[in-house]
Amino acid sequence: MTATPSAAGPVRTAEPAPPVPGTYRHFKGGRYEVIGTGRHVDTEEALVFYRTLYGDRSHWVRPVAQFVERVTRDGWDGPRFVREEPQPEQPEQPEPEPQSEPGTEP
Repeated sequence: MTATPSAAGPVRTAEPAPPVPGTYRHFKGGRYEVIGTGRHVDTEEALVFYRTLYGDRSHWVRPVAQFVERVTRDGWDGPRFVREEPQPEQPEQPEPEPQSEPGTEP
């Protein structure tokens, strides 16, 4: 983001849409959970807050523009992160009714 200071504060230029919370796969294969977005306190740059879904599950911050940018590297030409579709929740299965033996009450 390029900002030009003015009497009213920094002027924001067009920014890419921030990612929505969810699970993403990095082009190198790692899986990450986007927790949310925010702004840098001094520059107002849009940032993504996310964590690894492997190893120590550490937390990271990256500029939105970098998170959503296209990369051409290591044989990959596409988005840096790709959102994984949420898995549909399995409907709750009703508990089976107890089987009673003939001639007895449950």
